[in-house]
Amino acid sequence: MVRAEGHVLIEMPNYRMHSDAAVLDFGRDQANLQGNVMLETPEQVVTGDSLQIDLKTGDWTFSATPPERVRSTIRPTQFIIAAKEPLYISGYKITALARKKVEGPEGAETIPTPRRIIVDHARLTSCNLEHPHWHLEGDSEKALVVKPGRVAVIDRPSLYILGHKIFTYPGKIPIPLRERRYSAALVPEVGYNEVEGYYAHFQHPYITGARSDGIIRLHLSTRRYVGLGVAHAFDNGQNRGLIDFFVEPKPGSYSLNLRHMLRWKQTFTSNFSSSVQHESGYFSQSATSLSHNLRLSYRDRDLSTKVSFRDTRYLGTFSSTRFDSNIQVRQRIRKLFEYNLEANYRLFNRTNFPAADQELETSLTFQGGTKWFDWRTSATQRFDVDRGDYPNDNYRVLNVVPEVSLRSNLRRLHVPLPRNVLTKYMLNLPIQLTLGRYREEPGTLLLYRVRWDLPLPGYTKRLGDWGRFSTTSSFVQVWYNRHASQHTWRNITSFTADLPDKWSTQFTHYWQQPQGFAALRTDVMEDANRMQLAFARRGDHTRLNFSTGYDIKRNRYYDIQATGQLRPSLHSRLAAQTGYSIERSEMRPLVVRYDYSDYPNLRLGASTRYDFDRGRLSTVSLDADWLISRQWAVDSRLAYDPSRNTFDDAQFRVTRDLHCWVSQLVWVPRQQEVRFNLSLKAFPQLNNIFGIGRGRRVSAIPGVYF
Repeated sequence: MVRAEGHVLIEMPNYRMHSDAAVLDFGRDQANLQGNVMLETPEQVVTGDSLQIDLKTGDWTFSATPPERVRSTIRPTQFIIAAKEPLYISGYKITALARKKVEGPEGAETIPTPRRIIVDHARLTSCNLEHPHWHLEGDSEKALVVKPGRVAVIDRPSLYILGHKIFTYPGKIPIPLRERRYSAALVPEVGYNEVEGYYAHFQHPYITGARSDGIIRLHLSTRRYVGLGVAHAFDNGQNRGLIDFFVEPKPGSYSLNLRHMLRWKQTFTSNFSSSVQHESGYFSQSATSLSHNLRLSYRDRDLSTKVSFRDTRYLGTFSSTRFDSNIQVRQRIRKLFEYNLEANYRLFNRTNFPAADQELETSLTFQGGTKWFDWRTSATQRFDVDRGDYPNDNYRVLNVVPEVSLRSNLRRLHVPLPRNVLTKYMLNLPIQLTLGRYREEPGTLLLYRVRWDLPLPGYTKRLGDWGRFSTTSSFVQVWYNRHASQHTWRNITSFTADLPDKWSTQFTHYWQQPQGFAALRTDVMEDANRMQLAFARRGDHTRLNFSTGYDIKRNRYYDIQATGQLRPSLHSRLAAQTGYSIERSEMRPLVVRYDYSDYPNLRLGASTRYDFDRGRLSTVSLDADWLISRQWAVDSRLAYDPSRNTFDDAQFRVTRDLHCWVSQLVWVPRQQEVRFNLSLKAFPQLNNIFGIGRGRRVSAIPGVYF
């Protein structure tokens, strides 16, 4: 037994303890600390009058003499993703139950994170003020039970706001500490839109077991009246899923979403999802949509198999049905070769067509390699199950029955060549030979084909410090069994030069000439002979680019294109783009974009498009994220069409930071949407449907209620 007084510091793996006095009983694996005790772990900090800790199991108990309290801060790292700020917990006694001691790195013993924390007469808040803006308070010995990384459950809590007791909840309230697939706002959301009218959305979280929880939704609106729903999630590691059901009896609308994943074994999993939406009001008052998906997967070191089915139906003014199924098998046979088998079946049907489109595509590929060459053989076949009865069945497909491809180079083939500069390039050039039998549809063309691909050595020459010359070439030869053949030469030559005052120029010539006849569409090569010329200037704060070209084969000029960019400062950029058509003797539209970014205070973007042909502005858009102060922020998006004098897009969001709370007001004039919500910063409301700024848009998703 060891006694210590004064400023006592005890350090253990994952634990750091301070106190005025301590007694360590190594025979019983216990430590008792007294006076100004502080316990620090990677996830939390606890302070109180006395601490008793079991050095073997990691269990510990903090206590204080009322009215003094034990205080604990649980950091967001313990909450996985859901919580964004610390939780501040206090009580007369805090007890932590941990797992047994485990072996850490290099055999060191590590006391794990507690799996359960029990707080006597608990107070819980996310406000770090001495007199918090809000807190929940329970008056029982086990008023609060925290399961780190999952949930905190408070029993019969009373809500206090600004020190005043608002009400007492008669049951238990679970507060999620992990990522959810749905939003569980602690405060009702109110607003107005053209579908629901004036509305209020209430949500209440619940917990039913160690690995299952959910929320209950109550929607009240002036146009759709009462809506009730439940979202229940479960996850035991091997088996997880979500059941989400919502119904509005008055308009007769409902939605059902199911998701389920089951890991039968380490190598075999199944995924199933189903969604039904009926008369949501956001898309069509008489529409019903159904979607069902099933995927089975098997994977080990050398074998991978996937089977999937998807059925999607829309029942409304224009009904449609789509069914897809897929099977894929991929296996590696030792180190010899691997194969891939895939089959896809598709069915599409619409009520305004007399027949349904049905297709089946299959493919089988084998590939491997030797020290001399790599080989690949494949076969693909498309079957038109409906035999062309579908009115819009104008497909084009090339069936391969089968094809063999060999790829190598002179080095791997051990071809003896004299040692010179040309040999150095030729030894590593890839050579590919392809032999196959093909059927092209529509039609009944059946051909045998041999194709030879040969890239030729490229050449690059530095021209002092001011330029560079380069050229690359390739040759393709194709033979067909119907006494037809085609060979194609291709060459790309470029010349780059540096000019005075940070200017540079590049001249590129592209030449390709096929000779003979290509019996398959996929072998048809372009007869091309064109030149391109570009000038560019890159300064410290500016960039200018001009380019044009001439097609010698078709005797026509390309547009003169001009782009420019100016960076007056590190925070701003001005860019412009336009062009001139030599063939039509007219200017192309001028597009100007200005961006300013002083993250996180302000991000501003404005763009215009001026049409020279019509002599007017065609589009003006503006988007901004403005952090006015530490408390206020404004996001907006605007798109204005001067020709029609209308706003194609207008969205606004005002955010107010209320220390430990945050409020948002969203306004979308075009959808007649006004929405207000108030949420805790520690547990922000997931703004999945409505949200703007940084690439997100305010919009209602058709057929979705929440």
